[in-house]
Amino acid sequence: MIRDGRTAIILGGDAQLYEGMRTNAEIIRHLAESCNYPPGFPLSLPEVGEYFAELNGKSQLVEKVINLVDTMPGDSPLLRTLVEVKTISNIFATTMDECIQGYFPQGELAVIRSDMDVALALSRPRRLYRLNGTISNGKQMILTKDALIDKLSTGFKSPLISHLAYNLTSRQFLIIGHDLREWNFSFYFQQVTEQLGEFREKAILFCGDPDPVLVSYWNKKNIEVLRESPLDFLSDYLSWKEQQ
Repeated sequence: MIRDGRTAIILGGDAQLYEGMRTNAEIIRHLAESCNYPPGFPLSLPEVGEYFAELNGKSQLVEKVINLVDTMPGDSPLLRTLVEVKTISNIFATTMDECIQGYFPQGELAVIRSDMDVALALSRPRRLYRLNGTISNGKQMILTKDALIDKLSTGFKSPLISHLAYNLTSRQFLIIGHDLREWNFSFYFQQVTEQLGEFREKAILFCGDPDPVLVSYWNKKNIEVLRESPLDFLSDYLSWKEQQ
């Protein structure tokens, strides 16, 4: 059950959060096909992005990803329901679109796209932290393995990473739209949480049909894997809240 005032969410691109959204798998496939990415190489966005940039340059990679990510958003029962869960005020996202905030009422959400925006965190009732940047500023998007490692190597010197770490120590995390096998997610999560050790709260990850071996691995990392739909989970919470 959601802990009022002590639950945060992290949204990823391994599941379609809204109609029209390209998932990580689709973006990776388009990039891989356009640069003849070698079969058998790891299929993660940072690694495919690294390969693409080596062949075509960083600016071409940014342009290609912006064209893939910049889609017209459709309906999203999940995000519409999340809007109603007012007790979740901190939302983190590894996606790079500019669509998520459009589902929230104007003025409700502070959007933090980089370390320079962290000062905005307390200016609104709820906050959306864009961990990998967004298409509104291509230069700040985290698209390659080197860029991701560089960002995380700053550790808690980064205000954005510090806010993520603080939430991991003080809040239950609901992880939605992340594949347990995805390199980007596992690297991000482990690099931050390993510095927190026993002080981190337990997290819940929603995964429809997880590999039992991966479930066992992530359980040891203090992540509970639920097969329940995140939409059903949030809807059930709202129903329970109405009866209180």
